[in-house]
Amino acid sequence: MAQESKLQQRVMEYLKTRGIYHIKVIQATKTGIPDIICCLNGKFVAIELKSPKKHTDKLQEYNIKRIQESGGIAFCSDNYEEIIKSVELILTN
Repeated sequence: MAQESKLQQRVMEYLKTRGIYHIKVIQATKTGIPDIICCLNGKFVAIELKSPKKHTDKLQEYNIKRIQESGGIAFCSDNYEEIIKSVELILTN
């Protein structure tokens, strides 16, 4: 299993154990959509997952920026602990 898939599996399991509504975007009609979309305390959150040393492409960066400009939270990470810290921070605010 690829590193990004393993990361995605771990993050989704964490979200499930916390009872957080989330969906894994498999195929969208629009490319560049973040991998996981969830709702944290009424906040729209999008998470783009990457393997170490891989970067977002221009379309992914555009979508992350548009979500942020629309008042949502969007970020990209290749680090499980960083993702969990970000989720916990959002949950406490």
